[in-house]
Formats: sequence, C-alpha cells, structure tokens
Amino acid sequence: MKVGETKTFTVPVDPGYGEMDQALMRTMQLEETLPLDMTMTKEEFRSTFGVDPSSLRNFAHPLLGIKAYVTSYDATKDEVKLTYAHNGDGDVFRVCADDRGAEGWEVKVIGKTSTNITVQHQLSSDDNFKVRGHDKIGVTVDKLVKRDFYIDDVDADKGTFVMNYNPETVGRVLTFTVTLRSIN
Repeated sequence: MKVGETKTFTVPVDPGYGEMDQALMRTMQLEETLPLDMTMTKEEFRSTFGVDPSSLRNFAHPLLGIKAYVTSYDATKDEVKLTYAHNGDGDVFRVCADDRGAEGWEVKVIGKTSTNITVQHQLSSDDNFKVRGHDKIGVTVDKLVKRDFYIDDVDADKGTFVMNYNPETVGRVLTFTVTLRSIN
C-alpha cells in the first residue's frame, strides 16, 4: 500500500472469531400471552424472576416488563401465587435496559381478558444487531452466566426474534477498511 491508499479487508467467520454457539441464542415470540394469576414453585419463581418470593415485594417480569406482585407464599406447600397488574391495553413497558448502555426495547399490552394478558415486543427487522439488552437472569453455559445480548433475526412473518448472547464479533464476517496515513 502507498500513503493515502485505502483497501478493504475481510476476515471470514472461521479464522475470525468462529461460529456462533447456538446454546447462547434464545428464540422468543413477538407476541406472548400470560395468565393474569399464576401459581408456581419457589424455584420456578426464582428462575423466572430472579428474586426470592418470600420478600412479597413488587417486581417486574424480566423479559416482558409487566409489573407483578406476590399475593401469597406458602413455604410448606412450596407454592407461590402472583398476579400481574397494569392499567389496560396500550400500557408500554421498557424491558432489558440497564445503566451500562443496554437500552432494551418496549413491550406493549395489546389485549387483556379476565384471565390473560397479551403483550407484543415492539421490535422490527430494523432492530437486528442494533438493540442491546441486559437479562437479569441470563443464560448459563458451562457454569458461566451470560446476561448481555443483542437482538438478532426479528422475523415478523414467523412472529419471532432472537436474543443472542454471543459476543457481537462471533459468527460474523469482519470487514475492515484501512487507509494508510503515513509510514514512519
């Protein structure tokens, strides 16, 4: 190369950072329906919400943002009862955001019956690889918990999107544009 010359280099996946680990990719539905009232075990509660039910405090669903609260906890029966609370259709919640740069996205309540609540993740294919999120629960692989992810593969036709916990450079062809400024 000569001074002032620009060249583009590409690094294929294999000699770069390698293929994506499919275990670090979680496919989700763009629309989800939940029962307004739920009963689960303490362990199910903890793995879903990341908090202990004995605190009987208000919390939010980690991936849907809907406010909820424990209505009763019976340790002898290992039974947690909870209910989701919201004002109605049109409520919007920001999910998977943190104070370290993960902006998350919005989830909107699009329907409610006397027994269920339906929400829609406000994502489109324009958000692929652009929206970062933080999952309080995370994905565990080889005893390592991954909590940071980016949105990938939003498919409106299939009604799905992927929360990809792989590092951003993994599974991608890397492209570098280099301009030689000077030679010392």
